[in-house]
Amino acid sequence: MPTYEKASRFVAFNAQKNHFSFYADPEIVKRNRAGLKGLDVGKDCIRFKAIGGVSLATLRKIVAESAK
Repeated sequence: MPTYEKASRFVAFNAQKNHFSFYADPEIVKRNRAGLKGLDVGKDCIRFKAIGGVSLATLRKIVAESAK
C-alpha cells in the first residue's frame, strides 16, 4: 500500500477488489467529514467504489492538511 508520511501525519491509498481505500490522520478525516457524505468513512479510512463517487476537492484538502 503506497504510504506518504510527513512528521506524524500520513496519507495512504489502496485498491481492494470492490472498492478503493484512502487513509489519513483521524483528526483530519474527522474535520472533513461533511465533505465525505454518502461515503463509507471510518476513523481514518475513506472507502469508495468509483472515483466519481468522491469529492476530489475534499481529498485534495485532506492531503494538503496532511502535508502541513
